Amino acid sequence: MKIELNPEEYNTLLMVLEISDWVLHAFTDDEPQSTRDFRNLEQKLLRYATDFGRDEFVEYDEEQGDFMLSEAFRKSSPGIDFIGEYDDNTFWEELTERLAYRDLSLKEGEIDQEAVDPYEFTEKMTPYMEKYSQEFNDHGIDRLEIRE
Repeated sequence: MKIELNPEEYNTLLMVLEISDWVLHAFTDDEPQSTRDFRNLEQKLLRYATDFGRDEFVEYDEEQGDFMLSEAFRKSSPGIDFIGEYDDNTFWEELTERLAYRDLSLKEGEIDQEAVDPYEFTEKMTPYMEKYSQEFNDHGIDRLEIRE
């Protein structure tokens, strides 16, 4: 199989690699064996930078023996903005869900989500989710506090 890309599509592919690399490796010191296939494909794709006239976006690290996205690419790519937007949305969603689940569990006891009908669970969670969604929309985290 042969895939043909133009230089702009290659730039988009580099951004996809940037985003996926962040998801897979941003919070690990050592590269997990489970992501090795990703890294191998990434290396293969980064080797084509010259063919697409994108030498300034990929550099070779002699010490590690790997290709990597350059600082010039990172400065020009909106990938980190997409990551930031995703992280922000995930933060609010996770905070809302976890607090809603905590409140529901305090009222009804610990709930085994695997054993409960998903529609029933969603119905029970909805009032708590709405309460926290409204709170965070109106006040952000300004009114959150830890009480002992």
